[in-house]
Amino acid sequence: MHPWIGLWPSAYAVRAYDVLYALSALCFAAMALRLTRRQGLPAPLAMDLSAAYVLAMTVGATLAYDLVYRQPWSLRAFRLGGVIEGGLYGGPAIALALIVALAASMRWPVSALDMGTVCLALGLTVAKLGCLMHGCCYGRPTGSPWAMVFPPGSYAPAGVPLVPTQALDAALLAATALVLGVAHLRQRARPGWLAVWFVLLFCAGRFVTEFGRDEARSPGLTMAQWALLAGLLGAAGLLSVAPAPWARLAVWLDARSTRRAAPVEPRGPRLLVRAGASAVDAALVAIWAVAAGPLLACVVAGIVFGLAPLAMGATPGMRVFGLRVVAEFGARPRGRALLRGALLPLSVLSLFGCLRPLFDPQRRALHDVLSGTRVVPAAGASRSRSEDADSAPAGMTEVVRG
Repeated sequence: MHPWIGLWPSAYAVRAYDVLYALSALCFAAMALRLTRRQGLPAPLAMDLSAAYVLAMTVGATLAYDLVYRQPWSLRAFRLGGVIEGGLYGGPAIALALIVALAASMRWPVSALDMGTVCLALGLTVAKLGCLMHGCCYGRPTGSPWAMVFPPGSYAPAGVPLVPTQALDAALLAATALVLGVAHLRQRARPGWLAVWFVLLFCAGRFVTEFGRDEARSPGLTMAQWALLAGLLGAAGLLSVAPAPWARLAVWLDARSTRRAAPVEPRGPRLLVRAGASAVDAALVAIWAVAAGPLLACVVAGIVFGLAPLAMGATPGMRVFGLRVVAEFGARPRGRALLRGALLPLSVLSLFGCLRPLFDPQRRALHDVLSGTRVVPAAGASRSRSEDADSAPAGMTEVVRG
């Protein structure tokens, strides 16, 4: 109901939508850290889940909005200020898809899927309050006593009694988060199945509240309701008619994460050293962006973060601070160096991907993990592959999920 929040004592104000959106990501991360700690899982997993949430609810939702409304070349998702204009459009589905994909590629335990689902419901609750403050996703005009009237400056029509669809959605999401959280903590659902229950509850609730929206219906339902109905029927089918596909997925995820051999890796560089190297690289790109524009800055970024590690094994900033990029367990990065540079925007856009080194003893950011690389002191990266192979038996250990 208050689209702008003043920054006391100054005269500046920020959009309440932006503030609540950022708060939803913080709530997601805080809950993820709490749940990983409770289950004895590594804290970097919470940062990976949080990065997936932010990417889905910003870049993913914005791209989905542009594709549906035939604006695929606007590139709003990669422009500052345009990244959250797509809002929640398809965000929950994209977030679940990203969490499942990361669970498979990064060998997360199947319980990470359940944790991500609980955190997703909580984050969406706070984000929907942002819609309420901003006035978007508003309902149709009504004369009911429980109607909501928005002030001037809101996205919704000012002074018109409207169905409080945002408040109803937020209440349903909060109830969903509570139910899923209790089920997860008390182990009332099979591992990996909370995601299906979330889809069922979310789609059922949104399908009902969507009747309060003043949108075109063809035939009889809005475009969002047809998508929600498909999700509702799909989740109901998995729970009652054909559970085998999702059950096999849960078993496969559990099998991938339960037992795997890996060398014990040394700790990564100090945080200040890693941050200093990143600051030098970022300053190089920023200077070109200011002096020559964004297009040439993108070319320079490709050289700094992609070609330089491929040719020299390090970015300019890493050379200054005595660091080097290696593949996991000390091998030469080769093509992984280019992949690492290409995946760097995921860490930057998600923010939590850049914060991941704070919780990882190897100081790996999200793009390091996805590309299978690490940043190590240059003196510690001089060992050859044969030396690593000779010492591997002494450093091998079985990582067993408890």
